[in-house]
Amino acid sequence: QPVKLGTLPLLGLEVDGIEWPQPVRPGDNIQVEMEVVAIRPSKSQPTHGIVKIRTTARNQRGEIVYVVTPNCWVQRRPV
Repeated sequence: QPVKLGTLPLLGLEVDGIEWPQPVRPGDNIQVEMEVVAIRPSKSQPTHGIVKIRTTARNQRGEIVYVVTPNCWVQRRPV
């Protein structure tokens, strides 16, 4: 189910990649899509996990203008 990012506590650990293949111009309309690429439990903290999220931004022409893939530290759901 979708989660509002404003309600999800997370901490950025590292970024696997970041790129700006096209410039963003004044007046551009940007649409952002986020995809969970991988999830793994933390080895040191069993109450938390590491989530890799790929964020892709496109302009009004569908051109990709930004891609970032951070790894985030998040609390796991109770069992």
